[in-house]
Amino acid sequence: LKIYKFAKSENIDFVCFDRGALPDSWFFDTNGFNYDSNLYNEENWNKVLSKSQILECKEYINSIIDGNNFLEKQGKRNFNYLKDKFFVNDKKIVFVPLQVESDTVIKYFTYKPFDWSGFLDIINDMAFKLRQTHIFLVKKHPLSLKIAKSKYKNLNFISNKTNIIDAISLCDVVVTLNSGVGLYAMIMNKPCINCANAFYNFQGLNFQAHNSDELLRFLVSDLKIDYNKVLKFIWYLKNNFYSFGKSYYKKSFNNGRFYNKVYKIDFYKIVLENQCF
Repeated sequence: LKIYKFAKSENIDFVCFDRGALPDSWFFDTNGFNYDSNLYNEENWNKVLSKSQILECKEYINSIIDGNNFLEKQGKRNFNYLKDKFFVNDKKIVFVPLQVESDTVIKYFTYKPFDWSGFLDIINDMAFKLRQTHIFLVKKHPLSLKIAKSKYKNLNFISNKTNIIDAISLCDVVVTLNSGVGLYAMIMNKPCINCANAFYNFQGLNFQAHNSDELLRFLVSDLKIDYNKVLKFIWYLKNNFYSFGKSYYKKSFNNGRFYNKVYKIDFYKIVLENQCF
């Protein structure tokens, strides 16, 4: 982090490289890392799309939703099981995908009271306050360790094998810190409430809560997103920002958590400083 901040402050050229939020995606960013980069600024992506571009983007989104290529391994689709178990007439379903506590975006892009543990405490409190009208479904991150579920008696922890597409399909709203699952909520036209700084957080795309009162207000509101803006954002990521390559992983355990370590990437598209290779 010190090196990164020093390079930025001294205008030293650098490249941040990490996995993106779409299947097979990676980024080479010369402006910053994740939320800290100005390459996500709205003026870069909020541009008119042609009819053919809109159609192409919708087809790409459908291929993601119907496919089986995810950022983390998912279980088999079983929407009806999830619906039969949790759907209740006249109750809103809130899906809360958790993240790894030591993840970089958790360490550097969260704020009080929504640090990792504070977030869960507040979600548990919200579930109690809204128990007559809302059902909260929580999924542990595949790479995180066990969670003391007994501390959160108002939450329904769904199976670790639950496919996120099923959970998003069933829910009325997604609540997360800054998980990449929020991007999946957007492409499935579901409102997402971020409780931390996320690179994809913009007016019309999702909602940001800075405290528990704001979160409560969002949860009891009828939230809608601007799907035309979603298409513009996804088009930009796919065609003008992200690189793409098939990755090969091996799982390891270190410093009290699991890691999926990439040992090989077969790139089929590389984008660097607006140039495509």
